Amino acid sequence: MSIKKASVNIAGAYGVRMLAGLLVSKLIAIYTGPNGVAILGQFQNFINLLKPLSTLGTGNGVVRLLSEKKEDEEYAGRIKNSTITLGIIISISISLLILIFAKYLNQYLFDTRDYVWLLRLTSLSVIFFSLNEYFYAFFNGYADIKSYTKVNMLQSIDVLVLSVIFMYFFKLDGALLVVVAGQVIQLAVNYFVISKKKIFNFKDFKLILDKKITKVLFSFFFITLANAISVAVTMIFIRSYLIKQVGEEYTGYWQAVWRISEVYLGFITMFLKVYLFPRLSSNLKNKDAYNKELLSVLKAVIPVSLVAISSTYFLKDYIIQILFSKEFLPAANFFTYQLLGDFFQITSWVFGYHMLARTMTKLVVISAVVSNAIFAILSYYLISIFSVEGVTIAYAINCFIYLLFVITVYINTKDDE
Repeated sequence: MSIKKASVNIAGAYGVRMLAGLLVSKLIAIYTGPNGVAILGQFQNFINLLKPLSTLGTGNGVVRLLSEKKEDEEYAGRIKNSTITLGIIISISISLLILIFAKYLNQYLFDTRDYVWLLRLTSLSVIFFSLNEYFYAFFNGYADIKSYTKVNMLQSIDVLVLSVIFMYFFKLDGALLVVVAGQVIQLAVNYFVISKKKIFNFKDFKLILDKKITKVLFSFFFITLANAISVAVTMIFIRSYLIKQVGEEYTGYWQAVWRISEVYLGFITMFLKVYLFPRLSSNLKNKDAYNKELLSVLKAVIPVSLVAISSTYFLKDYIIQILFSKEFLPAANFFTYQLLGDFFQITSWVFGYHMLARTMTKLVVISAVVSNAIFAILSYYLISIFSVEGVTIAYAINCFIYLLFVITVYINTKDDE
């Protein structure tokens, strides 16, 4: 599939997901009120943590292996069987932990409310989270962008329809149930499509754990873990320090700017993950094709990014009011360096996928930790000089430094076997 066709498919899936997400948010606000929004948000955060945990963040490893070895049907079968086996082991372990500590988790997540039943139900559905994540990786590994985007759109529509029905009858409990039930329905959709495409069928499944395959998968686990922890710690530190220095109101303005950036960054992330990563992984032994793929994506991404960033800058007042409210209009003063940083960030991601495709585990882990540390340190010093804008300046500088780093890595390793 060409870059243009892939972009249209991915944009369509991302657009449907965004629209469905906005409609679901409205329904939640109408049917559950502010208290319900807070409780659902807490449960959603728990689920967002559970999804990568259900695969130990090895999804990219599956994409990397399948993209390279999909032509070898026997080895590809071992990859898929080892992946599902690993998912079953991880899921059972996490399910047991949730069942054992359900009461403690309930107290931590919901305080005095009794949702132990929901957590126990969630523990039984962990396997669905794991299989869905891996099925997405299978689609991606086989570069089946059409199916990947189709099931993503169906998932968004399923959640929207379920939300209307469940919240109408069960209010807040219904909204909470949708989070779990949606995964079950999505698994049925994913399996129907994936078996029809003859990518995977449980009839051919065998419980195996290939050591070589598992080793590669766990390389990506360490990458995911390092990135998740370093990002979480950095953002918590910056947000806490900013609140102390300028107060919650201005911290909220910065958070609004960050959220707006996430809208178009989300599309770019999805595009690079679904289109670029599988293509690089499948051309590891063909240097010319490999470098041509990366540079062609770079040429496509840069102008799209510039259009998105420029549009955001000139329409920022309207965007703020649509996504938030007039109260957040002061946030318009903090876009300049944030958007500059976004441009550096997007460009660096293209080169960053070179390190992932080559499975440069140590380099990716160290660079993620160091980059986030630089962001935190720069923010600490620049906030005292420039107030809220100090964070956005720190972000732009850090992204530029990381861009120089990944370009240097690419230049020095692009011709390696």
